[in-house]
Amino acid sequence: LDDIGSGGSEKMLAVMDAHPNIEIRIYNPFRSGMRFGLRKLTSFIIEFSRLNLRMHNKTFTVDGSVTIAGGRNIGDEYFDHHSKENFIDLDLLVIGENVPDVANSFDLYWNSEAAVPLSVLTRTPTNVVEKQAELRDLLNSSTEKGYPWSIGQDQELPIVTDTFTNLTWAESDFVYDQPLHDESQITADVKGAVWQRLNEEFFKAKEEVLIASAYFIVLDKSMAGVKRVRDEGVDVSVLTNSLVTNDLWLVHAGYSSTRQALLQNGVKLYELRPDAESCEVFIAEKDLCDQTNISLHSKSGVIDRERLYVGSFNLNPRSAYLNTEMAFVIQSEVLAKKLARDIQKNMHSDSSWQVSLDEQQKLQWITQDNGREVIYDEEPEASIWQRARNVVFSIFPFDKYY
Repeated sequence: LDDIGSGGSEKMLAVMDAHPNIEIRIYNPFRSGMRFGLRKLTSFIIEFSRLNLRMHNKTFTVDGSVTIAGGRNIGDEYFDHHSKENFIDLDLLVIGENVPDVANSFDLYWNSEAAVPLSVLTRTPTNVVEKQAELRDLLNSSTEKGYPWSIGQDQELPIVTDTFTNLTWAESDFVYDQPLHDESQITADVKGAVWQRLNEEFFKAKEEVLIASAYFIVLDKSMAGVKRVRDEGVDVSVLTNSLVTNDLWLVHAGYSSTRQALLQNGVKLYELRPDAESCEVFIAEKDLCDQTNISLHSKSGVIDRERLYVGSFNLNPRSAYLNTEMAFVIQSEVLAKKLARDIQKNMHSDSSWQVSLDEQQKLQWITQDNGREVIYDEEPEASIWQRARNVVFSIFPFDKYY
């Protein structure tokens, strides 16, 4: 587990780690004794260069036979079960020759110097037996809390059997970064393996690139690449979060400062609406579409309706320079067309605002409301505070750290 978000769960993780069949390691951790409150903040400031390097990979492999990989973290909001906010996300279920590659990447991180046993960082609770019993009761009562099936259920579920009988066979590569980038590489302009591979795929495009990136920032050097692709006649369309759906407002500030240049270079931009009609397609619990905030979290793309990628990589400097990332790159017209259909469903005017430039080269947001075209001249549905904060922080050059 990456350590940046594990602090609030550390006691529960320690209880799990005490189980004889469970071992937990923390990647690039805050030091023991500096893991909570003001001490944690102090540690982050003092060791910023090290602690700003995060593991963003997301894989789940069973018995070396099946793996799930993509953009999804482990948390209620990623599985359509949060009371306030839920994410539209995307993963791949993979069997075959790539599974050992994923397992090997896990072993590489697990055995790296950056992965520290949780038991070294925190004490096992003295009442661990009692806490494990509470955890067991929680698992047994999962259906009472709204989950569609018991967490411990072992009989075959229709969704599992349907998935395995409807697999698409295709050629694919699993690409991943090495553990712990050295932040000094930033000045040398050295990016990770995932960024390099995706860059290669983009420049191979002949007709069209469709991108879904929850957190999207294009800096000047990458903007030159975008211009090059557009000058070659390739249509580029990007789906990302709007100010009101983005759970990381600093990222939106970094993205905001690039919109005009992207549009002037001919990129089509779509920002997810909080009331997206597509929610009912991609969120299993339909009631959540009206009851909670919906946000985009997927990281995927389609090139020429022939190739696609799905992974943890957001198209932004943090993923390129600071995080470790992973992605599947797949050659399959069948899967590429399916993913293109899904991305475009989220881009539709009933689900997104299309950002464009008016005659004065000012930003405008265009959508449909009950069949009627609606045009906004400022960030739609955002509060004055959200807009003001966004304008102020878009001025600062913090893009690499978002």
